[in-house]
Amino acid sequence: MRVRSITVAVLVLTALVAILPLLATAARQQPREITLVAKKMAFYVEGRPVPNPIIHLKPGERVRLTLKNEDKGVLHDFAIRDLGVGTPTLRGAESASVVFDVPPKTAEYRYVCRPHSKMMGGRVAVE
Repeated sequence: MRVRSITVAVLVLTALVAILPLLATAARQQPREITLVAKKMAFYVEGRPVPNPIIHLKPGERVRLTLKNEDKGVLHDFAIRDLGVGTPTLRGAESASVVFDVPPKTAEYRYVCRPHSKMMGGRVAVE
């Protein structure tokens, strides 16, 4: 009986050792949610009054960025060209999300609305 208990305990520990890294990876892969609103020819972090804010990201994190277009009759999108990240072009009252992995090194990138890149843009700071 004692040998059977030890065998079961060893099997349980072996299974845990195999599963724990998978669980840690799954937890790490949950994206951080960021919602931007396009309105009045600027981007805003939802609920904040600062236009075209600096978006702070952590190296290596996974992000889900959602863009909501609140400008009726105006097309907007969101793009970080250097990272190959972008949403489709949206009409007023539409939204779209993009999930991406932040590069592992600290850096700064420019984000823009491609149709209005001279007016609508800001910086992404990976730090």
